[in-house]
Amino acid sequence: MHGRKSPSINHNDLNKWPEMANLIRSSRSAILGVQETHLTDPHVDSLRDMYRNSFVIHNSADPDRPSRSAGVAFVINKAMVNTGAIATHVIIPGRALALEIKWREGQSLTILNVYAPNDPGEHPAFWQTIADEWRRIGLGKPDFVLGDHNIVEDALDRAPVRMDDERAVEALRELREIFDVQDTWRNTHPNTKLYTHRQPNLRMEYMHARLDQIYVARSKAKYAFEWGITHTGLSDHALISVRYAPEDAPEIGPGRWTLPLYLLNDPEVIRPVISLGMTLQDKVNATHEEDDGADREIQMLWAEFKTKIIQIARARSKLSKGKMASERKRRDTKKKSSTSKRSRTKKPEM
Repeated sequence: MHGRKSPSINHNDLNKWPEMANLIRSSRSAILGVQETHLTDPHVDSLRDMYRNSFVIHNSADPDRPSRSAGVAFVINKAMVNTGAIATHVIIPGRALALEIKWREGQSLTILNVYAPNDPGEHPAFWQTIADEWRRIGLGKPDFVLGDHNIVEDALDRAPVRMDDERAVEALRELREIFDVQDTWRNTHPNTKLYTHRQPNLRMEYMHARLDQIYVARSKAKYAFEWGITHTGLSDHALISVRYAPEDAPEIGPGRWTLPLYLLNDPEVIRPVISLGMTLQDKVNATHEEDDGADREIQMLWAEFKTKIIQIARARSKLSKGKMASERKRRDTKKKSSTSKRSRTKKPEM
């Protein structure tokens, strides 16, 4: 995430979070692991209050510089996951956080969220500390290990191609063996070059690397699918995503369509709905209860009424979204034009 705020958006101290919240909702993500959160306890309290109806947020901050360094967090979507039985364990403050969550009846998932050091020389001790602390707490093997590993195991995951520090790579591999997890994306795409981070060198040439990964337990790998690498603009790192569905998991559909609340005050929706309702009432009143099939006829009239309301609302919603987008574009253009005029009329300082 590279910090909780972006100066290019506004001066809100937590201005990345509304965008991230929209991303979680639109992608129907169940659990999001975040690195470089830079959150203090008051920040976390504010976010929990802001999203109390939508998400459960657990953060582990850097103990020395919580607002400026490191930090890892889990954001759990209440609309997708039963958040009644959640446990978190701080493995390394600000660097490694474990989540245990009841996924289905009698089943649970354990996920490790990691933000590894930038210095490869610190990696052997870092990965070993995770293994030692994991054993001390008594956790079972994780189902997923995700995060910004700040290292790659395969030269193919860097451009220009090169191998990373041998001791650092070996330490990560040893932890993978202990946890029995694998780089399922790379196993599925053995020759694909796809990167999650880019950084300019001294010659302003971009270096690319797949630093962000999701390792999956070998026993769960066949249930992981629909891998994605998405550049969201929230960070200089891409968002890595995967769908997980055990073989016997129930199928979940797209859900019910709901009327956007802002349309409840839109005259262009209310007027035709009232007219349809009055017509429906007249038809129902004209139906004689003693007639055979009267109940069925009323139900069909009601279904037709609802279908017409949905058609009106959807058409109006599309039009409203287009108008709002045009209005935003008009405001942005006007703002840029105003800024440009001020810069041209500004007198040079003597």
